[in-house]
Amino acid sequence: MRLAAFAFLALLMGCGSSQPSQTPAAHTQRIAARSFSGAPTTDILFRNANGALVAWSVQGAHKTGDTNLGTADASWTVQAVADFDGDGRADVLWRNRDGALSMWIGDHRTAISNPGAAWSVADVGDYDGDGKADILWRNANGQLSIWTMNGATGVSNGIIGSVGPEWTIVPSCCGR
Repeated sequence: MRLAAFAFLALLMGCGSSQPSQTPAAHTQRIAARSFSGAPTTDILFRNANGALVAWSVQGAHKTGDTNLGTADASWTVQAVADFDGDGRADVLWRNRDGALSMWIGDHRTAISNPGAAWSVADVGDYDGDGKADILWRNANGQLSIWTMNGATGVSNGIIGSVGPEWTIVPSCCGR
């Protein structure tokens, strides 16, 4: 089971107990909500100050489970949570302060191309209609680029236009 693999991986990565606290501590940040189990309900993803990620499964107003997903040190920030491989489960796109990118798809950690320091993730969405999340990048100069993705592999990319600094991108409901 995928969730069991996450919990096992978390133990191997030194996250401590596979049983996170029932109530997140004050130093825990809620960073995203998606389904990590593939269930039709949304999970809540928390990141602790020590870098540990925990997903809570919920059904309505009831918590039904929790899973440790792993740990990333403070140099990494979550850029997006979306289904990049089309399996119906949430994946995590990370960026390191040095610009490096990584994608967590299930229990696989994969480095992906770095577009350069001038580019930032503006949003994610299914821009090519294949059922997999793609990445919308925004350059400091206003250029916009879309990377169509197949998991952690870029399929294509290109500049789609430019907007001035007075324009902000409104995130999609299901991307960031």
